[in-house]
Parts: sequence; C-alpha cells; structure tokens
Amino acid sequence: MAIVGIETGQITDWASFHATCKEAFGFPEFYGNNINAFIDCLTYIDEGEGMSNIVLGEGETLRIELKSGVKFRERLPEIYQWLNDAIAAVNERFIEEEKPEKIFLAMT
Repeated sequence: MAIVGIETGQITDWASFHATCKEAFGFPEFYGNNINAFIDCLTYIDEGEGMSNIVLGEGETLRIELKSGVKFRERLPEIYQWLNDAIAAVNERFIEEEKPEKIFLAMT
C-alpha cells in the first residue's frame, strides 16, 4: 500500500488545495489546478504515465491520509466534499476498466 499524507492545515482555499496536492502527489508542471486535472492525474497511478510520482504495483492501493481531516472537513466542507467526489470518480474509472478500486481516504 502506498500512502500519501496531505497536510490540510496549509489548505485555505482552492489554490492552496491544488498546490498542496500537486506537491504531495507529484503532479506534472502542466497540472491544470481543477477537478478534471486532479481526476485525470490520479487515474494513471497504476500505469506510470508520468502524471504523478506514484506508481502502484499490481494489486496495490493508495491510502490518502488527511492530516487533521475532521477539522479540514469542518473548515472547508466544499473542498472536502469535492475531494471525496473526485476520488469516487477515479475509482469509478478503475471499475469501468474492470479493475478494483485503488484509492482510499483516511482522516488522521
């Protein structure tokens, strides 16, 4: 299992959310800072296409740990919900390709 920790305390708005995720996941320089780019980058984590610095092996999953996640959810509910929806969209893409879900959120 691969684990990526997100320091939610440094997220204050959409711009800081995308900057934090870009750094944490190693998204490419051309990352578009929007929901579609986020979903697209994570869709390729099992293919090593250079869309992130994470490459999952066969049967491996990614655990995204939201540091101070409960406070993050209370402080920025729209961004928190969007993140959940985006992860669900990525997992749905895996299911459509007859692969298991690969990404899971956890709050620490």
